[in-house]
Amino acid sequence: MSWLNRILPRRKNQGMRPVGQQLEAGVDASSLKRREAWTKAGILLALVVAGMAVFPRLQGFDFQVQVGDIWREDAVVAPRQFSIFKSDLELAEEFEAIRYRIPPIFERREEALVRSLANVDTLESTLRGVFQVYFDWQNARMRGQGAAAQNDSLRYLARRSVSGLSFTSRQWSYLMDSYAAASPGIESSNRVTENGRTLESLLLQYTRATIRRLYVDEVLNIPKDSIRTDELVVRQGVTQRTAVKDEVLGIDELVATARDNFRRRFPARTDTIDIGIELFQRAFVAPLEYQRDESEERWAAQQARISLTRDLVQEGERIVDTGEIVTEEVLARLNSLSRSMADQRGQIDRWKLLLGELVLVLVAYLMFFLFLYLLRHHIFDNNKHVALISVLFGLTLAGFYVVLRIQSLPELVVPVTIASILLTVIYDSRVGVFGTLSLAFLGGVYFGFDFKFMSMTLFAAVVAVFSVRDIKHRAQFMVTAALVFVAYLTLLLAFSLLEILPWGERFINDLIQVSINSVLVLFTFPLLWVFERVFRVTTDVSLLELSDTNQPLLRELSLRAPGTFNHSLQVANLSEAACDAIGANALLARVGALYHDIGKMTKPEYFVENQQPGVNPHDRLKPSMSALILVNHVKDGVELGKQRGLPQVVIDFIAMHHGTHRIEYFYQRALAENGSGPAPLESNYRYPGPRPRTKETGVLMLADAVEAASKSMEKPTPKRLENLIDAIIKSRLEDGQLDHCPLTFAELTKIKTTFLGVLSGMYHFRVKYPDQDQAEEGIQAEADTRIISIEESESDGAPEGSASDPEAAPTKPAPTN
Repeated sequence: MSWLNRILPRRKNQGMRPVGQQLEAGVDASSLKRREAWTKAGILLALVVAGMAVFPRLQGFDFQVQVGDIWREDAVVAPRQFSIFKSDLELAEEFEAIRYRIPPIFERREEALVRSLANVDTLESTLRGVFQVYFDWQNARMRGQGAAAQNDSLRYLARRSVSGLSFTSRQWSYLMDSYAAASPGIESSNRVTENGRTLESLLLQYTRATIRRLYVDEVLNIPKDSIRTDELVVRQGVTQRTAVKDEVLGIDELVATARDNFRRRFPARTDTIDIGIELFQRAFVAPLEYQRDESEERWAAQQARISLTRDLVQEGERIVDTGEIVTEEVLARLNSLSRSMADQRGQIDRWKLLLGELVLVLVAYLMFFLFLYLLRHHIFDNNKHVALISVLFGLTLAGFYVVLRIQSLPELVVPVTIASILLTVIYDSRVGVFGTLSLAFLGGVYFGFDFKFMSMTLFAAVVAVFSVRDIKHRAQFMVTAALVFVAYLTLLLAFSLLEILPWGERFINDLIQVSINSVLVLFTFPLLWVFERVFRVTTDVSLLELSDTNQPLLRELSLRAPGTFNHSLQVANLSEAACDAIGANALLARVGALYHDIGKMTKPEYFVENQQPGVNPHDRLKPSMSALILVNHVKDGVELGKQRGLPQVVIDFIAMHHGTHRIEYFYQRALAENGSGPAPLESNYRYPGPRPRTKETGVLMLADAVEAASKSMEKPTPKRLENLIDAIIKSRLEDGQLDHCPLTFAELTKIKTTFLGVLSGMYHFRVKYPDQDQAEEGIQAEADTRIISIEESESDGAPEGSASDPEAAPTKPAPTN
């Protein structure tokens, strides 16, 4: 995908940086923004050009009505005098009349009889060659020469195929048996011959006799019924004459006569008669040969002289009134007016037409992209998403283009709903609806301001959008296809009820069109797979697949770091519930939580949830080395996620779930060990970031810290858990970890409530006794004074029961051996 990366540059401030360097360093934002702005402008310009290219060039718009419709617009009066163009049916009838008026041309063949008899000799030679190969085959077979017999059998079949004779296998067998009967040395199922002669010899002799008997000079090499004139032109050399059709024979008549002769000679022998007729047709040369090219040229020359117009419509003449039923004559006048106006446009009118088309295209795009800019700025700001949307629009425009250029294709077969569904699944339902609005508007404009197409497309696509707004599996596309058909059918019935004429062929044709359109919706599934891979986007369908704990990466995590896997499951439950409470993407948060700690698989024993009681390898390490190991689980997780093909949106959770938070426990140990010496470099004890930039990653950071810290509490109660959650959120806010996250204080309150509810369910609190409240208030007051800083990162490697537990958190670092 290097070409995609060149067109759609990644944002450089999303990457990882080594520990110890300046955290979240700035980039040359101005040059990056200029580059992205030019790229976006190029993509949108290409989309506008594509939209302009779909319009039929310099033809204007035909009146989109059919015979039997009611004219609902204003009355149409001829603005100028114009001719009425003949319909395609009228022109076809006039073209056909030429073939009934101008006779075809035939060329007389010299010595046709001699050539016919020579052809019989050629057929005899051809059959003799086939018989010889057949004899070799049978002879080798009787002698037991298997390899030679097999080769000769193949030669026999090849010689039959190149002979040019279209005998059936039964007829060939009939000829071979007759030949074998007269040939000593080979087997035959029939030793009977006629006067000792083989069948082909008799048939060839009778073919010669029949040709001599039936030959006349006035025989055509084509059936006489194919000639539509009463006369024909016969040319011989430089002279030509006119012959009456009734005085000549067609080849079909001559063959019929020949069949009667063969039937009298070989009565009740159907195969023999068919073989003889085949030989006769192959040999006979008709004296009069049809000159197709010259005849077609004569007809084409006459067709070019046919006028394309008929009666005149005078200026000011009324063409159709409001409420009038459109007849064939009215429709012909309307279409002629449209063509006449298009023919009389000058250069200025062409520019006016192009300007009008440009404005319509820009308005259609403005409806959608203005919505993205104002309400979905994260999509509009990302050129990858702009390119993806432009490709979807471009594919739909290609469908419009094909239908407009191929007159036999109806407009209702264009599957606009595919683009609507993909926009909804990849983004959300509002993006899908606004995209549908723009595409339906464009389609209505392209097809001559066709309100019927626009309304039917818009309704069916919106139904499709709402059917996939909460898609959970790919099989749901089948249901969507059925709903699209029902939506189309509903409006199709409504428009049919508005027509005066009874339902008939037109309704059936429309029904077939919408049926095809609905079936095409099923192609959304493979197209979604393609877009996910090409543009590296992650949809809810992909997230559902990734949320399966049987995924290889999660299964490996459960085996190598079971404590981390259990921690990830609990964090996933907390994150999903909190995101659902604030209206964020709960599924995305759950998947991100499941994978956020996969980097711990490289050194699982250094993280407390995977350690045995009393065994902590950090006791033998310096604080800086312990901090480096903890920090590296983020870097290792990002690298592992890329190697295993995780989507970037999931990798972001791995990179951001600690932000640039300080590893407090080991930082305090380092301060204690240095004593009065220089303080350790703080950046060595901070995660590399970046800090959370979405609501989902922000929720994960809080859920990760809360879940880890709550496990260290010896006597968790609702009140103590509530204070714990408050302390963790407060510490993250004060440390600036949520500065880039769009979470509001109101949403943080909902998150606190959700966390408390989930944790309370996890710890199964019982109903309080009446005398419990006073005791808990005393305990809580004491706990409030002792909680200084609750940091989830300390639980990664700090001794259990240290600063992660508000009841056991030391005010100074614990000494190590």
